[in-house]
Amino acid sequence: MAASDKYIAIERERKFLLSPDSTDLQSLPFKIITDKYLANTSLRLRKVVDGDDVAYKLTKKGNPNNLGEAAITTIYLDSPEYDILLKADGIVISKTRFLKTIDKVLIGIDRYANSVRELLIAEVEFSTLEEMNSFEMPLPFLREVTFDRDYNGFELAKLFGIQ
Repeated sequence: MAASDKYIAIERERKFLLSPDSTDLQSLPFKIITDKYLANTSLRLRKVVDGDDVAYKLTKKGNPNNLGEAAITTIYLDSPEYDILLKADGIVISKTRFLKTIDKVLIGIDRYANSVRELLIAEVEFSTLEEMNSFEMPLPFLREVTFDRDYNGFELAKLFGIQ
């Protein structure tokens, strides 16, 4: 293990495109997430508002390998640190993350919307490759978009965000 490896976690997730017309989100708990993808970097600045709680994070996330695993490093910030980094150039996007648990599986459903369109993406994270590979999405979905680069956060920010 390299010295820097101790700061890296492995993220295993699968993503599914849902139909807004057939997905009821009204009774689900939710968080408001604002991301800023910093220009010319692989860094994401994030603010998460969950009721009265607010968290600030700076994350570096690599591209997933062919197994669906990605290296990710996150540091938590305080509000003044967040405000300083928020001044950097980048694209800002806001989404609502709804949380649904089915058979002990937590599914995050991200709703992106603007005046022209709405998009729902369900994300499920896993502890092991075995869990990830054997998972069958219990919600109706249009298609899996785990390996579709058009559905990563930066690409969605270009569609729904502001510069």
